[in-house]
Amino acid sequence: MPVRTSSFTVGFTALALALTVAVAPTASAAIPAPPSKALPTALDVQTPYEAQVSCDPRPKPGVVAFGALMTARYKIGYKGTYRPCDSSTSEHYDSRALDWMLSVNNPTQKAIADSVVAWLSARGGVMARRFGISYIIWNHKVWKEYRPEKGWTAYTGSVPHTDHVHLSFSWDGAMKRTSWWTGRANTAVDLGPCLVYAGQFAPLRTAVRTGPCPTRLGTAPSSIYRVAVYGQRTSQIAVAQRRLGVTADGAFGPATFTKVTAYQSRAGIPVTGALDKATWKRLTGR
Repeated sequence: MPVRTSSFTVGFTALALALTVAVAPTASAAIPAPPSKALPTALDVQTPYEAQVSCDPRPKPGVVAFGALMTARYKIGYKGTYRPCDSSTSEHYDSRALDWMLSVNNPTQKAIADSVVAWLSARGGVMARRFGISYIIWNHKVWKEYRPEKGWTAYTGSVPHTDHVHLSFSWDGAMKRTSWWTGRANTAVDLGPCLVYAGQFAPLRTAVRTGPCPTRLGTAPSSIYRVAVYGQRTSQIAVAQRRLGVTADGAFGPATFTKVTAYQSRAGIPVTGALDKATWKRLTGR
């Protein structure tokens, strides 16, 4: 059966960063204590690492809400969520990651970041689980909710994360299904969407999945066209836009995304939101 999607508005620019700007506290100002509220005694279930398999620019409510909470509390930002999809790992490509722009070279910003990441990761990551935060990278170190016994360890990626805190969210955290927001401890892990074709993006998430994905994947149709995603600009995208009835400017923005998902749903192919091989083949025959 084809995967169905509802209509929505994608709130991002073609450059694919959602930014919120606020005013930082002065260096002499006291750093506010982390936010607090009444929470249930029970703790949200620990989640495994959930790799990104979809390419989804739609804002995720839990990520947006966490960013807004931090900005309101500390009066500083900006924050970015989605980036055009490539082969690297970050969860930005399905909008489950937040980059909170704080610098180790600014004493106030460093103090804020140090305070927040310590609060989230303390006691085995109690507060991280309340928000559904999967891992945190800051100032050459990484902490993982799914491996809390390791604590903070050295981060050796190409970006040292000295100018921002990276926070990746589980699907439960991204979809605002955790106790900070609901007042109830989450007990069933949402494992996210499943791949249909090997080497292609998974369909967009439409519902909670708690069971395993199929172990055997189909072979994607072949096409002469390259896979294209939200935020990209190419002459090939204009080819698809003409066939989809949207302005053929070659820029994969919100209107094109909406047209692509609607076409995929009508055609009975995986609703990935990307101009993937199955979509190109059905759309152009090539």
